[in-house]
Amino acid sequence: MAAQISASNQRKWSLTHLRSRLSRWRKRCFGGLAVTAGGALMVLGSAGSLPAIALTDEEFGRRLESVPVFTILREDGRPVVVFPNRSNNNSPPNPEDARILSFLDPDNVEEFMERIRQENSEEAGNVSIFISSIGDVYQWGVDNPDGPKIEYYPIADQIPEALRIVREANPDRNIQRFPGVPLFVATNSDGNGYLTLEQDGRKVVPFFFRLEDLNSVLEQFRSSSDASILDDVKVEVATLDQILDILRSSDASQGDLVERIRLIPSGEALEYVRGLRESSENAQEEAERPTEGAGALVP
Repeated sequence: MAAQISASNQRKWSLTHLRSRLSRWRKRCFGGLAVTAGGALMVLGSAGSLPAIALTDEEFGRRLESVPVFTILREDGRPVVVFPNRSNNNSPPNPEDARILSFLDPDNVEEFMERIRQENSEEAGNVSIFISSIGDVYQWGVDNPDGPKIEYYPIADQIPEALRIVREANPDRNIQRFPGVPLFVATNSDGNGYLTLEQDGRKVVPFFFRLEDLNSVLEQFRSSSDASILDDVKVEVATLDQILDILRSSDASQGDLVERIRLIPSGEALEYVRGLRESSENAQEEAERPTEGAGALVP
């Protein structure tokens, strides 16, 4: 994959106030899920009994704003563009192959930053990691339909887990790769019910970017009064694109699921964001602290 520090005429990334965004993330996501007596396996989406539903653009963006993504930006606010299908660096890149990578794991984006430093040493000081959300990235794509395509980079160490689950479910197929960003969800043994948890007083269906985080929730069930639920639970895997399509769906059979889907970012991503928030707040407090003698009356 060749990385190019593009100077294209595409609109700058929609930069948002970082402190405000970090504060919102602190109040949402993984910490808001509760394993309670209300946890259950719920059959969702019975066709014919639900009205057709589709999230508005505003609702869609709000549903996705709790998932942080990490994108590499140029100094002028434009995203770094890569060309995954470019085999020869001496040939001119095809604009149709241009991609903007949005990472879901801080380690993965820092590894890619290191690659940029090595391959484009003269530009290394002019790029930085920017934190936004899937909602922001999606909206940027809507606002720039002729620009580079957005490509979400999967959490690298989750691909083997996703492949294992898919292969176990399809032993007669020769599956060599996982087609996208995996999301893990707990279902019942026949796959027509989802494990629901409570968030902000309502039952939701959580889809996890890390299998370990889902397993952690299931472990909490093992010590609760609802432990018998696990006798009928298995883990399935979907792709981020599939879930985004469902959230944009007006199919009546998906109505209840559209209302209840929640994307749960990785614990590592939230810790990374939390650390930046604390650093930002400490820097702000230092900047606002009065210097010695400041404010004294002048005789």
